[in-house]
Amino acid sequence: YQRRVRGHSQYFSNFGPVISNHLAMAELKLDALYSKLDELGKRKEYSQALVVADQILSSQVNEKEAFICKCICLLKEGKFEDLLKFLPTTLEVSTLAYKAYALYRLGQGEEALNSLPKTKPSTLELQVQAQVLYRLNEFSKCAEIYTRLCEEFKLNSEEIRTNLVAALTASGKLSQCLDYVSRNKELLTSSYEFNYNVACCYLAKGDFNTAEKYLVDSEKLCRELFSEDYTESELQDELAVINVQMATIKQLRGDDQAANVIYEVVLKNNPSDVSVSAVASNNLVAIGTQTKMQASRKLKHLFSDQVQKKLSQSQKKSIDFNYCLSLLEANKFELCRTMADSLQKRYPDDELPVLILASLQFKEKLIDQARITLQNFAASYPSSSVTVQLTLAQMDLQQGNVKLAISMLESIDSIRNKPATIAALVDLYEQIDDIDGAIAILDKGLENLPEKSEDKSYVQILRKNADFKFKCKHYQEAIKMYTKLLEINRKDAAALSHLVMAYSFIDPNQAAQYASRLPKLDPPDDIDTDALENLSIQGLKKKHKPDVISNEKLSQSKLKKKKKKRKNKKPKHAIDPKIPPDPERWLPKYERTGYKKKNRKGKVVVGRGHQGASANQSSEFTGKKVETSTPSGAPKKAPPRSVPRNATRKKNNRKR
Repeated sequence: YQRRVRGHSQYFSNFGPVISNHLAMAELKLDALYSKLDELGKRKEYSQALVVADQILSSQVNEKEAFICKCICLLKEGKFEDLLKFLPTTLEVSTLAYKAYALYRLGQGEEALNSLPKTKPSTLELQVQAQVLYRLNEFSKCAEIYTRLCEEFKLNSEEIRTNLVAALTASGKLSQCLDYVSRNKELLTSSYEFNYNVACCYLAKGDFNTAEKYLVDSEKLCRELFSEDYTESELQDELAVINVQMATIKQLRGDDQAANVIYEVVLKNNPSDVSVSAVASNNLVAIGTQTKMQASRKLKHLFSDQVQKKLSQSQKKSIDFNYCLSLLEANKFELCRTMADSLQKRYPDDELPVLILASLQFKEKLIDQARITLQNFAASYPSSSVTVQLTLAQMDLQQGNVKLAISMLESIDSIRNKPATIAALVDLYEQIDDIDGAIAILDKGLENLPEKSEDKSYVQILRKNADFKFKCKHYQEAIKMYTKLLEINRKDAAALSHLVMAYSFIDPNQAAQYASRLPKLDPPDDIDTDALENLSIQGLKKKHKPDVISNEKLSQSKLKKKKKKRKNKKPKHAIDPKIPPDPERWLPKYERTGYKKKNRKGKVVVGRGHQGASANQSSEFTGKKVETSTPSGAPKKAPPRSVPRNATRKKNNRKR
């Protein structure tokens, strides 16, 4: 998110010089009107100045100075459509710059570019052309025009140099931009916008610390410039763009909590620049602290015409993709599918719309259709489908197709020789017990990389190759790899120790020769051995020597440790065949004849039914037949004990 200078003030300045040239030859009748117009212009009261300009033009239609003043007033007031209606075609004054700028502010960039002259443009027309090209994402052409204005036309104003830094940063010419900044260091102490754009350059380069430093300087200069004339709310509105960029740096560093706080404060202050609010809302959703519904609602408001006119193409693209992802997470499948199809048509070579469609199909359990979607894109755009191909490999692994995943990873030319890819392929080959395939991948990775000692990738793959061959007991090949590592770095102790171990299996004499080169561990002279022996280290478990135990104690301890095994109770008829089996053995206990119901306290309930009723009478109410006789051979039940006369009964304390 690069900072640009504000609007048309950089192109159309106050009209004092134009009026002063006219005053020398104007008639006395117009002197008062032009003097009033001059005062209103200095006070920036453009609405009243517009009325005075109309008064002059009503009496003198061909007044060039009044005509230019009215154009500037309409631009300052934002009445771009009225300006297009006012501009005539027969007037001798060149109006192409005003017309192009009005079209540009109305969002008609192509029409604005076509309205400008192709040959011998003026400096004003070149500035408008550069502004239009920046909005159309033609950053290189925009930087060329600003460079031409600085070198050919010698226009080294603060606004032009600030915009040149922004154009060079957006076009990716970071080294050229930093070289230009080094030749214009005086602006670093006077322009907060110039400092801001330099911070954006370092941010694009990935130097977060330097970018943060320039943002702090930019905020300091902005406060010094506006602290006297602006209120605190107006000052915070001007600082909003700096604060959002500072939060972006914190977010890129992983400090989402601090970035979230800054975004919330900026949005709470409601900045006048809608593009700042849009960037803050988009980045806030990207952090993930918003709920699914809040994220989709917050991004949906950014699709209004007022916001879209202020955003660059890259900002629109980021917001579109985040909104589509929020719909996917909110399970709004139909809206997400419509949005993803639209994004795929607008950005046919971008992976993200295809990945969103495949994720949507995967959620709907259309796995085969998701695979076809990814395969079609990978076949159409092989150079820009790395993530898609990795996703296909992941799907193969989830389904257990390890060989298909290996073939997919080996087909990605752009990352095939990366250390991470080679490590993943070696791991997959190990899963299918293909050691020769893993070694071939490691050797091929070394062949495709130049033998440079300063290349970290080459050293990593070489070490991985040597360790893997050592683990697989290919000692002769491992020795060659460890020798190369020692040629790159003679002080590599890890390679030297592994080389000694590898030689120990093949040539012990050579192993002893290399072992003599290992660094010696000379203990210091002031070590107190007695203190070390008596030292107790916390966290270490003391290993006690086993005491000599006699056979009697050992047998007793074994008896104590043994748990008693209870024998399973067998029915009586299984022990004594003379005893017949219980005919009620298949019934639940509560349905058997000898069952005694117990109350909550565990005491047996004596009888059933009303007081004085017998067992036979109570069976009429319960529906159970009570057998008075006991089975043959079974012991008789003992009669229930009567309650002693002196026993006291507990009162029923229940409330009635």
